[in-house]
Amino acid sequence: MSGTENSTSGLVTACSVCGDLINTIEFTAPDGERTWVWAHGSSADHDPVPAPADTADVACRCDFCSAPNWGWTIRTTKRFTVVAGEGANGYQANDNGRWSACLPCKRHVVNRDVARLLHRAMMEVRKSFPGESQEFYRAAQKELEGFYTGFFLAEPGEPERTVK
Repeated sequence: MSGTENSTSGLVTACSVCGDLINTIEFTAPDGERTWVWAHGSSADHDPVPAPADTADVACRCDFCSAPNWGWTIRTTKRFTVVAGEGANGYQANDNGRWSACLPCKRHVVNRDVARLLHRAMMEVRKSFPGESQEFYRAAQKELEGFYTGFFLAEPGEPERTVK
């Protein structure tokens, strides 16, 4: 979630190498080691290096489709957690109540159009992960649908124009 507090560390975290925001999604190995995941599936040529960041300094994207031209913020009145996968492949993502949106996604949010939000996001998933199996894409869509369902259940407010 763009420019947001990391629920586990209390800090806004971005990669100290490239400036991409690092999401609150974490993979925790059986030995307790925590691994950070890129926000929006960055195709960077390096592993994320988490560091505290000022939200003005991080490279933010639309939280719905990963477009770089976000311009709207939508706050929810409730918070939620999405748990996906099992065992070593499982993770937990904590909503922080602040979502960034590009103009098309903002319109889909206002219209509560989950199908169009999913379509936009899946275009980015297929572009970022070409050649994956249909099972991979179905799993990605299911996870995204969980996030969007949680988002709408968390009572989103009216979109606010974001000053960048």
